[in-house]
Amino acid sequence: MRNTRRTRWRRSSRRTRPSPSSASGVRWPPTAPISGSRRCFRPPGSGGCGMPRTGVTWRSSASRGTGTTSSGGSIGGPDWPVVVRSRASRGRAPAPRQGDRAEMESESTLSDRSPRITIVANNDAVGTAIGRALEGARIPPRRLGSELPDGPLGDLTIVALEGAAFGRLLDLGRSLLARGQPALFVTVEGGVIVAGPVMVPGVTACFECRLLGSFAGYADPRATLALYASLETGESADLEPGVLDAAARAIAGTMKGLDHPVLPRGPFTSSAVFPPASHRPAVVLPSSLCQSCPGALERDGVIARAGLAELGAALELEGLEAELAYSCGPALHPDRYRTVGILGGGTAGYLAALALRTRIPDLDVTLIESSRIPIISVGEATTPDMVKFLHAPSLLACDIVEFHRRVLPTLKLGIQFLWGEPGEGRFNYPFQYATLLDPVVHESSIDGQSVASLLMSADRSPLLEDGNGAAHSLLEVVRFAYHLDNERFVHFLASEAARRGIRHLDATVRSAVVTADGEEIDHLVTEDGERLRFDLYVDASGFRSVLIEGALRSPFVSYASSLFTDRAIAANEPHGGLVKPYTRAHTLASGWCWTIPFEESDHLGYVYSSAFSTEEEALVEMRRVHPSLGEHRHIRFRSGRHEHFVKGNVVAIGNSYAFVEPLESTALHMVVYELELLTNHFPIKTDRATKERLNRKMNELWDQLRWFLAIHYRFNRRLDSEFWRAARATAEITGVEERIELFRERAPLSDRPSLFYSVFAPDFFSGDHAFDTILFGQKLPARLGVPRYSPEAWKNRAALRRKIVARALPQAVSLPLLRERQPELLRRFVENPASWVHHWIAR
Repeated sequence: MRNTRRTRWRRSSRRTRPSPSSASGVRWPPTAPISGSRRCFRPPGSGGCGMPRTGVTWRSSASRGTGTTSSGGSIGGPDWPVVVRSRASRGRAPAPRQGDRAEMESESTLSDRSPRITIVANNDAVGTAIGRALEGARIPPRRLGSELPDGPLGDLTIVALEGAAFGRLLDLGRSLLARGQPALFVTVEGGVIVAGPVMVPGVTACFECRLLGSFAGYADPRATLALYASLETGESADLEPGVLDAAARAIAGTMKGLDHPVLPRGPFTSSAVFPPASHRPAVVLPSSLCQSCPGALERDGVIARAGLAELGAALELEGLEAELAYSCGPALHPDRYRTVGILGGGTAGYLAALALRTRIPDLDVTLIESSRIPIISVGEATTPDMVKFLHAPSLLACDIVEFHRRVLPTLKLGIQFLWGEPGEGRFNYPFQYATLLDPVVHESSIDGQSVASLLMSADRSPLLEDGNGAAHSLLEVVRFAYHLDNERFVHFLASEAARRGIRHLDATVRSAVVTADGEEIDHLVTEDGERLRFDLYVDASGFRSVLIEGALRSPFVSYASSLFTDRAIAANEPHGGLVKPYTRAHTLASGWCWTIPFEESDHLGYVYSSAFSTEEEALVEMRRVHPSLGEHRHIRFRSGRHEHFVKGNVVAIGNSYAFVEPLESTALHMVVYELELLTNHFPIKTDRATKERLNRKMNELWDQLRWFLAIHYRFNRRLDSEFWRAARATAEITGVEERIELFRERAPLSDRPSLFYSVFAPDFFSGDHAFDTILFGQKLPARLGVPRYSPEAWKNRAALRRKIVARALPQAVSLPLLRERQPELLRRFVENPASWVHHWIAR
């Protein structure tokens, strides 16, 4: 009896890049990571293991013979010289069998004719559809049953058996390899069609290589493969309507241009999945574990040379990707840190625990916090880096649907500033990167720069109504962050930590005992007298800075000369059902007020300077502006950083290391950045240069953030109070004066190569685009460059954007829809290889 069990591919956790387009427009999504590679890579600024994958495209006959890469660069024509060597002998290729010589000679003229295709299939729908598509492409195939004949098989054999045991397909693959016959395996698996890679014996990956690549994350891929041998592929009845015909047409187009595949990632080094929308691009290269490939008969010819060229391009692309990537995790060394104690819970402590445990799995991580210290339910605003950090497969990989259902975040498209010009000045600062010069020239405002900015102005979300009570999603292309309730967020992180094997110790630490030289922590002492000793300590104790300042005496560097505020009043206010898709920053007499929206209410906070207002005066002003304010609480803080991010065996994370006032929602953003930097460059005990460089790097980033925030104060003319007159006159901006002068001379800065960094800004708030937005928003006088669009073209573009925004849903509607009715939109946001979450680089 047939085993009716269907298989599903294990989805790769590797980071991807968007797919290049081709004439056919069908991507090559992945079914497997690279085989045989044990090194982890990550794209710059992303913080995770996993070689980035460039998407590939099924080639159509329209692009046949161009000899170019997917990005337009020349790779080489059909006469590119190649030398083919036997994989088994590493010597000269074995001589062809007598019966194969004529076929090989005729194959060399494939460029002048259509390829000769043989289809191995029963009278099943998959084989029939592929045959029909090939005939439509003027490549009439030869159709066989499920067995291979003894005679010649043509240029390429397509194996398209439905309901076939994987063991049977592996046997067919070995037979084809032994005959030196190029082949393409097409299977139905888990409701999708998987095609490829094109197997060139002795050159490219075979069917067994592809399966082994799918099991790369298993302890013993070969043992897993043995289990698969008895399972069967699916049948065409498992497919959604239209999938089979689309796949067949794509396969036919690929066969017509097989002698000149799209480089560097084409049908010889990739598997395609249909439908492709929710599957990540992947590469399939020959596996060192494969036991079928050593028996291959290697043959020369046009297809073999095309496969070799594509293989060469794919292998070189690994090097190019490695140039833009780096390995994660510490080197195996006797002096490496093995145990980590994290002092303090909260968001910083739990994020640190999860990052260390997930990215450096051999670390033994313990989090120490006291249940006597309650979690305060306050609003936290974030940046897109938090979304990436939480959900990207190469980082924490938290389930996005579960996260939304448990934490109930609202979407943040940016910050709306009631700021800048005297009286009613306001502007949007969306996370979406867009040209700023054209809206400034044509509309005298930056708010029309993008769909994301217009969504903010309209109080709408990046979901469009579909006319049937559901939604179309723009989440993959409109960058967003989260507004988070701290209490719900910490509870979620704590449950994730427990699930991932992080030890939790409920204790109050009374003191930290330092070593004799005062340079390291020897152990911690709890109130019960227990001694806690770890190799490495993470100070997540917040503003108290128990370890980095209290025990190791790292000096504090104040930012008070640039940032005058040092107090805040926090409270909630009803919003009447309007859940804004942004954080609002509203200028008040002695500072400013944040508004962080949640579904139940808005969370507000008046950030002010105690040198210009008392607590009572600030509260009176806040209640005058927000008369429905609920119960309030007072918060004190200081803006600045410590001299050390790492000192001895202590790393300070979050507020224990540095804090700038809440403007621009930087607190959790910098926690994420600190953790990515730490785990990417995790030192061993005796490292000195690494620790010193980490200190300089983090100090520079925090100082840069100081200067960026200072320009918000220096050029804000909305109110003419004593506080704002002092800020405009004396807020120190020495670290960015040169950049401001360059802006004055020719704005925007982001319309040309930067003079401040080589390729990408080191951080979201360091980029020219960030400075352009704040300076344009505050109407700083500048000489403008030349816009990209004519007035008519910009007017047309703006009208199209507004037409889209008119169909967008309010957050009060879209958030429940995402959680309950259409959670697949959230999953697609994470799973789609083109989603910004996989390649977010803050410019």
